[in-house]
Amino acid sequence: MPTTDELLARHLYDEGVHTLFGVMGDANMHLVESYVEHTAGRYVSAAREDSAVLMAHGYARTTGLPGVATVTCGPGFTNAITALVEVVRSQSPLVLITGVPPESEETHVQRIDQRALTRVIGAEFVRVRSPRSLVADLSLALRRADALQTPVVLEMPYDWMNTEAEEQEKAVPRAPSPRVRPDEAALDRFVDALRHARRPLVIGGRGVVLAGAQNALVQLARLLGAPAATTLQAKGLFSGYDASIGVSGHFATDFAKTVIAESDCIVAFGASLNRFTNGLDLLFAGKTVLHCDIDPEQLGRWTPTDVCLVSDARTALEAIQTRLANHAPSTFAATVSEARSRWRPDDEFRDESDDSSIDLRTFLIRLNDMLPANRTVVSDSGRFTSAPARYLEVDDPRTMLVTTSFGSIGLALGAGLGAAVGHPGDTTVVIAGDGATMMNIAEFNSAVRHDLDLILVVVNDRGYGPEYFHLKNGGRNAELALFDWPSFADTAVGLGGLAVTVRNRQGLEELARVLDERGRRPLLVEVVIDPDVAVNPFFEHTGVA
Repeated sequence: MPTTDELLARHLYDEGVHTLFGVMGDANMHLVESYVEHTAGRYVSAAREDSAVLMAHGYARTTGLPGVATVTCGPGFTNAITALVEVVRSQSPLVLITGVPPESEETHVQRIDQRALTRVIGAEFVRVRSPRSLVADLSLALRRADALQTPVVLEMPYDWMNTEAEEQEKAVPRAPSPRVRPDEAALDRFVDALRHARRPLVIGGRGVVLAGAQNALVQLARLLGAPAATTLQAKGLFSGYDASIGVSGHFATDFAKTVIAESDCIVAFGASLNRFTNGLDLLFAGKTVLHCDIDPEQLGRWTPTDVCLVSDARTALEAIQTRLANHAPSTFAATVSEARSRWRPDDEFRDESDDSSIDLRTFLIRLNDMLPANRTVVSDSGRFTSAPARYLEVDDPRTMLVTTSFGSIGLALGAGLGAAVGHPGDTTVVIAGDGATMMNIAEFNSAVRHDLDLILVVVNDRGYGPEYFHLKNGGRNAELALFDWPSFADTAVGLGGLAVTVRNRQGLEELARVLDERGRRPLLVEVVIDPDVAVNPFFEHTGVA
């Protein structure tokens, strides 16, 4: 008979979990060893538990498969809490397998109520009921993660590991997500409003990706003659569409904001239309808003809506296109497409590079041209967040992830590692601030250890950018937000990777050479910027912290 941990490892693999992320401890070391020794799966180790969870998050978001990670109990679990909150709010399918001290050891130093912590942060929790229910409970956790698009913590007493497995209860297999058909009366109102729109604008969110409705939404935009925008988390959804204007909201280009202002009808699918997307309630004011989402709680939650449609995006789009078969399209898309052909992103700002620093906007526009087409982009939260959202292009919404759901910095590198594992044919580019990088620079070595094709761009303004601006603009001591960091480039070389520092426009030539010669070896690009040059209007002009 196999041991319990071997049975668990084999069932993980049989359930399609062919990549396991984690940090070993006494509560999960037997599971990790069995997964490596008894399956054909890949184990990807992290330096810290939060990074293991973020790896699984990045893997899930960029592949569409549930991410699975394992950490030890107690401090291993608490180290993962911030990452788990990000996953909860990002609505990613993830299972975190952890142990719990034996019931007989009530005073065990690592004992903590992991169920209570899980519930507080909004994640799901499954406790393995007995050694006989191991397989059934693991299947339950995977089903919940997939169906609810949320993290599930699976907890098991670790004294059950490394023991002879018992005969197992029958597990219930995962089933495909059901399609939700729209109400006919609401559908008629939705389509009638579309027929009357003169300058419609289509907006797509991550719900479109989850429903497999990307092509259908592009077809609707063409049918309507509508330009198209995305939420921040769905950038790339309209790649290849001539009238695509990029991201909507505070991370939009000035060109996109102008198009949105000229529209008279917002047609949104699979998007919450939150304040990031609607520009702090300003961009959609006075327009007819048509909103379709599978979750009725999202309809009208952030943006006042004229017609609501409860449905998954694919089912709704099929029904709408049938009703609009003979619709005469607007000329709005053609006008926007012509204007877009003349637009250049660097026309919207004055380059403030000098001999000792480079304008981040200029850097990213040039980097976008240097990178291979097959790329995945992961951005951290911080003063710079709008810049990669504007200037780094992706061809598929699954290859763009912005870790802003909890407002924490320091989450992108871990997520980027998982994305690199999930997309081994892509170059994964992670954009992080200097403060965020100092929190987890050790994980750059994880990219080296696992031979990942990863570029870490460190935006170095020598401090905490939003705090610096807020203190300075308030007449307070802004110097407290500045730091004398060590050389990130030297640190990256010490961790086994390559590095280059870009201090001015001349440094772009050296970067181009390094990119051509590096192969797949992990590269850190330290970009030195001036802390007094504004690059993110969301933080620097709205007063939003």
